[in-house]
Amino acid sequence: MLLYVNMHNDQAKMALRRAIEAYPGAGWTTGYYADVHRLLGLALAGQNRLTDAIGYLEKAVEINPANTWAHIHYGKALYFCSPDQIDLTVAQFDQALQLEPEVDIWQNLIQFWKSVGNQEEVRNFCLMAKSLGFGNQLIIECSNL
Repeated sequence: MLLYVNMHNDQAKMALRRAIEAYPGAGWTTGYYADVHRLLGLALAGQNRLTDAIGYLEKAVEINPANTWAHIHYGKALYFCSPDQIDLTVAQFDQALQLEPEVDIWQNLIQFWKSVGNQEEVRNFCLMAKSLGFGNQLIIECSNL
């Protein structure tokens, strides 16, 4: 994990692939196994290998559908691979919000839409968040709407 965090994507990729081979999703390791796939997907995305990244991120969601961050990262990778298919990204983000409807998740997703310049989705997510009572906590993210 530290290799990925420190942007050593090649080394992270090798270590994560070894982890996948060594622990093929056995029982108690399921959560970790999903995270290994997620982190490998992020390492590949960091190398601009989005098609490869999507396979690992999709597998992370498949292994552990309750992993909020797997859904978020998968959705973002889907967007960067096919920005015209926003519905796929929104579906993953919606799933993440169903799993963990916390203010930091809303902030992350709204910031994502801002970073890619999609004001329509910024507005949609801000309106959804406000309707669920997060308006006061998202004043900065949802200002200027």
